[in-house]
Amino acid sequence: MRSILISGVSSGIGFATAMRFLEMGWRVIGSVRKLDDAEQLKDFGGENFSPIVLDVTDLERTAELAGEVPELLDGKPLDVLCNNAGTSVPAATAYQSVTGFRSAVELNLIAPFAVTRALYPLLAKPGGRILFIGSLAGIQPLPFCAAYSAAKHGIEGLAGSLRAELNGQGIMVSVIAPGSTRTAIATKIGPDTPLDGIDNEFAPAFARMAQHMAREGQYAFGPERVARVIERAATVANPRARYVVTPAYISNWLAPRFLGRAWQEARWRGRLDASDH
Repeated sequence: MRSILISGVSSGIGFATAMRFLEMGWRVIGSVRKLDDAEQLKDFGGENFSPIVLDVTDLERTAELAGEVPELLDGKPLDVLCNNAGTSVPAATAYQSVTGFRSAVELNLIAPFAVTRALYPLLAKPGGRILFIGSLAGIQPLPFCAAYSAAKHGIEGLAGSLRAELNGQGIMVSVIAPGSTRTAIATKIGPDTPLDGIDNEFAPAFARMAQHMAREGQYAFGPERVARVIERAATVANPRARYVVTPAYISNWLAPRFLGRAWQEARWRGRLDASDH
């Protein structure tokens, strides 16, 4: 029985990925912040699913994984590590607090590094896989999501370095970069969530950005679509360095790559500038 550890399985991409691998008959270990969040997976997976209560930003708790996971695997190697946990809280970058920016980077970049560092000794050598859930925003930065975009861009660099370094160990590294995906991120931003700097001169542009994202959401992929790509990266003989999973593949991925930064920035100006509406 092959094994995978997925961080952040309470909802969205993490939950869909855990379900898919359980359906495939894998041994699945999933991290959650609250044990209650794992009940549905436990009911479905039975003994093949083990929840771990983990705040991935807690470095001391993360370090304990190296001693905890081997018991769940009965001493066998871990086949796949999928770094999924993360979220985005929008802000006007010029007014974003240092604390808010740092928190986003810690969750979306430092935490995946720490989890990978803790679990690297447990990965199968050769044959292990490390998967990072990045984002299209890490390649094509989003307005009002600078901290998230910066962290996901960092994931690209982290994965690229690891991919070269671990090749000699027989461990393959890939980034899965989703575009618009229907997840619970939006619902986790409640009325009491502080959104830095969006109630000043940036308010009109932020409102238009929110409208744009709402329109994009109408065509977003379900998390199951991303889970299928994660399966591919975990099981093919020679996985790619990056898998882009986005609706409107040509306009959202190919066109920005070939038409360049100036075209992309002009497109954002058209979306955010009041004079064009």
